[in-house]
Amino acid sequence: MNQIKKKLKFFFIKKNYQFQEVFKAKKKYNFSEAAIFFNQNVNNKTLRFGIVVSKKIKKKVTRNLVKRQVRVILRVFINENVLLLNKPLDVIILIKTNFLNNKFAFNKKILLQKIKKIVTNTTLNV
Repeated sequence: MNQIKKKLKFFFIKKNYQFQEVFKAKKKYNFSEAAIFFNQNVNNKTLRFGIVVSKKIKKKVTRNLVKRQVRVILRVFINENVLLLNKPLDVIILIKTNFLNNKFAFNKKILLQKIKKIVTNTTLNV
C-alpha cells in the first residue's frame, strides 16, 4: 500500500506556479459537477493531476472529503489507464458545488469518462 502511494505522488501537481501555468493556458472542459483545465507540460514527460475544490463549499471538512474522493477516482484512472500515463499533460480538476448533490458512484463514472476523453483526444505538439 505504501509503495503505491509513493508512486502516485509523481502524478500530482502541488506547487502554485504549476497550477497557474495550466490556468493561463485557458484550455477548459466545463460540466455541471466540475471544470477540467488541461495544458501540455514541457518539463515533465508524464500525465499529472491537480485538484481544486471551490470555496463555495463552505466547510473545510467537506472540501477535504471531496478531495479524498477525487484522489480515489484518480487512482482508479491511473491503475486502469497505464498506457496513457506517458502523455506530457497537466490536468486540473476544479470541483463545483453540484458534486455534492450526486452519489459517489455517479461522480466517479462522470469524472472517469471526462478525464479519459480529454487525455485520449488531446493532441500534443512534442
